[in-house]
Amino acid sequence: MRRGVGISRGKVILFGEHAVVHGHPALAAGIDRGVVVEVIEDSGGPVMEVDPWDLEARPTGKRIVDTALAHFLEARDLLRAPLRLRATSDIPLGAGLGSSAALFVAAAAALSSHMGLPDDRPAIEEWATVAERVFHGSPSGVDVAATARGGIGWFVRGKGWEPIALADPMTLAIAREPGRRNTTAIVSRVRDRLEKDPKGIASLFARIAETTCAARGAIEIADFGKAGELMSRNHALLAELGVSTSGLDRLCEVALAAGALGAKMTGAGGGGSVIALAPGRERRVVAALREIGREAFSCEIGA
Repeated sequence: MRRGVGISRGKVILFGEHAVVHGHPALAAGIDRGVVVEVIEDSGGPVMEVDPWDLEARPTGKRIVDTALAHFLEARDLLRAPLRLRATSDIPLGAGLGSSAALFVAAAAALSSHMGLPDDRPAIEEWATVAERVFHGSPSGVDVAATARGGIGWFVRGKGWEPIALADPMTLAIAREPGRRNTTAIVSRVRDRLEKDPKGIASLFARIAETTCAARGAIEIADFGKAGELMSRNHALLAELGVSTSGLDRLCEVALAAGALGAKMTGAGGGGSVIALAPGRERRVVAALREIGREAFSCEIGA
């Protein structure tokens, strides 16, 4: 019996969400939480199970995850393959941390290993994107790139992932707002706003892009004070775009009050998670976020 194992990471978008869907740059990073998928031969397959999410998906099912799995397997002529994909994950669902991208990146890597193929990251990303299109319609690709590559990178739609070297690693506190949200619906709502007010929303995207470009320069030289200021500015612009919530705003406020240099929502918004730049202060910030009943943890990126 031939096994295959694939590993991926969760992700955070540091700067540039929503604008990246429309051709502007984003800064994103892999985090030290992720997904591991093991593939084994099983006459009852194909089937995918994710124990922490209490999920079992089959390509013959009717849910969106079943449809995503069907498209994913069909892309490599595996729709009738006698295979079982067993996944473990410590990424929460619907938290803006790349759960779906990480799942299918790890699945693509595991199946590639099972079939004796090389660990070709661009090919794995392309394969995982087949499933992401089912979940998110027309994704920018940043989630798949970050979960597949890790580290910190500069991403532009259609141009791919450019790794960035940092003078010093960044320390983040990450907190989740309870509940799940629909990324596709939020992105669609932003697109509707763009159609109704093209000049206003395009100007907002341009300001987000300007903030993202400035942030790259700041983090490359470890000017975390400036990076934190830009992070909070990016959050304000996303709030102006209408994708933040009172809950996310509150988490940012709590993080800043606890000593974070900057804080913002990460991902599509409408719920999900916030990130706070907190070098040397991450324990204090995480503790403050937990005190208000939120799941929170710290991570180091760019090490």
